[in-house]
This record gives sequence, C-alpha cells and structure tokens, in this order.
Amino acid sequence: MPELNDINLSDVTKTASKFVRDLAYVTVGLGVLGVQKAQVRRVEIQRKLANDASWSDRIDEVREAVFNQAHHVDTIVESAVNLFETTIEPLEDQLPVSAKELSQKAREQARHLRSQIRDLVLPAA
Repeated sequence: MPELNDINLSDVTKTASKFVRDLAYVTVGLGVLGVQKAQVRRVEIQRKLANDASWSDRIDEVREAVFNQAHHVDTIVESAVNLFETTIEPLEDQLPVSAKELSQKAREQARHLRSQIRDLVLPAA
C-alpha cells in the first residue's frame, strides 16, 4: 500500500477533475435524453388528441359549461351587491360613524371580490 508521502497530489487532483467532468457530461446527457423523450411523448399525445375529435369536443363542452356557471355566479353576486347597496346605502347616513365605516368597507370588499372573481374566471371583455 502506498504511503501518504508517495501519493502525488497533482495526480489525485487530475483524477478527481476528470471524474467530476465525466459525471457532469453524463448528467447533461441524461438530461438531454429525458427532455427529448418528454418531447416525443408530448407530440404523441398531441397527435392522439388531434385525431380524437371527441376529446376536443369534450374540452369545448367543459369550457362552455364553466363559462356559463361563472357567468351565472357573477349575475348572482351582482344582484346581491346591488341589493346590499340599495338597501344599506340609504341608511348609512343614519348609522353611527363606526357602523357607517364598516358598511362602506363591506361594500368595497364586495366590489373587490366580484372584480377578482371576474378576473379569474370570466374572459376579458
């Protein structure tokens, strides 16, 4: 067995550097192969879905159903906000300051919530 003094540090460094470089090349190669395999699989799935018109029809049906339900929910929220505003707003002047501020904040939050729902679910007009 070689003594510690007999080992050339330069050789160890070169061997370690070569090992790390080879490991990096193998890692990059495996990554490239993985990406290529994923791309091939994606193309296969796209072709399969393109050839199967029923998938496209189903997706369109689901998209339309979601839009219709979102529009329905938006209409209900709009009615609730309008009812709240027409009921509470005329009474706000008669409320104490703290209750008036609370009512105004509630209306602002309702408008903000409705705006967020519209932004998330409904397509831009």
